[in-house]
Amino acid sequence: LGAPSHVYDPLPKALRARGWSTQCKSNSCAIRISGAADRLAEDNRFLFTLRRAVPIEALVIETATRGRSESFYLRYALTTGENLPFQVTVRTAGTVDPSRLSQYGLIIVNDARISPSLGAQLRRAAEAGAGLILATGPHSEPAAFAAAWGEEFPVQLQGTVTPRGGALTLGGGIRRDQPIFELFGDGGRLVSGRVFGYHRVAAAAEASVLARFDSGDPAILEWPLGHGRTLLLATTLDASWNDLPLRPAYLPLVRQMTRYLVERDERPWHPVGAEISLPTTASDEKSPPLLERPDGERVRNLPRTSEGEWLLRPTRAGLYRLRREDRADPFAVNVDPTESDLRQLAVAPFVASWTAEGGAASGEAASTPGAPTRSGPATPEPAELEARQQIWLYLLVAALLLFLSEGVVARRIRMARVLS
Repeated sequence: LGAPSHVYDPLPKALRARGWSTQCKSNSCAIRISGAADRLAEDNRFLFTLRRAVPIEALVIETATRGRSESFYLRYALTTGENLPFQVTVRTAGTVDPSRLSQYGLIIVNDARISPSLGAQLRRAAEAGAGLILATGPHSEPAAFAAAWGEEFPVQLQGTVTPRGGALTLGGGIRRDQPIFELFGDGGRLVSGRVFGYHRVAAAAEASVLARFDSGDPAILEWPLGHGRTLLLATTLDASWNDLPLRPAYLPLVRQMTRYLVERDERPWHPVGAEISLPTTASDEKSPPLLERPDGERVRNLPRTSEGEWLLRPTRAGLYRLRREDRADPFAVNVDPTESDLRQLAVAPFVASWTAEGGAASGEAASTPGAPTRSGPATPEPAELEARQQIWLYLLVAALLLFLSEGVVARRIRMARVLS
């Protein structure tokens, strides 16, 4: 990894002695078996890609106050531990440099009063692909919020709510299918967090509610914004309106929200014939990328998915590249490993797979050395299959007789009416 001329060989000496080797250049890697004389040489090479995770620049915007920063718990959650994906910078709304917003992959507005001009610049950064989190609290007044983000913003604040009895719990309506909450299991640990205040939120159709308070009001909302995604919390990320920062669920909740916005699962390789969707960038609208196939041929006018991503269907194994103006993104394609099994298939399992759904090889075929086996119910005997087919024949004959008798009866009724 590293420079294109650098070759990285991570295999143990025992595997290298058996003819295995690796070559990794610019995060594009290949494992090869040398000296193997078989009838299928295509699977003697396995391609994959490696990407070194570069820490993402994260910006936290807070309100200037005396004493301890209101983002103390938030910064602690994002910077505690090893191999964290973020480098966090905390700024007040008046000290943010708008010209540097494009360098941040994650922006968190932590209950800060921002100007309409800064709000417009933050929206442009989110539309370009940055993840955006809006945490509301005592500094987020509904009128100032609407002025900063615009009247057409998918969510609007409608006022502050103080629960009767002093507290609510966050966890009355959590969407368990959301990746944000996958660490909390079916029971969920968010119910331990008590909420003393929150904003009632009016949401448009494009905003979906991910979690609710026990009162039924939205607690966490999500909606797309250009190439990025946005989350809004109706309460604070500090301890002024809730005690979530003092609970064990706070750290995994914050990290799951941030990872959900900025991280994307990337497979190191894809099988031949699979549909591959690659994300678009802001520069793709001006200059669409080219697909470079393993043989060097370049393909233009790539199709796109319903979500706007580039859709690729590789038809052969090899290393492909999606070339843009500033970079080329490689991805590896290999043949399906199950297609490399050249052992002769026994007759019984093959017949069973076509005559009975989910059937398996009979006991005689299963005892054949080297024959592939399948688990499932036993294959019916030929006599049993013939008996099943005879049942359908009897049913067809009965249906035909019923149809003919209905015609005869209808004809007699009609003739009786004519004679009368």
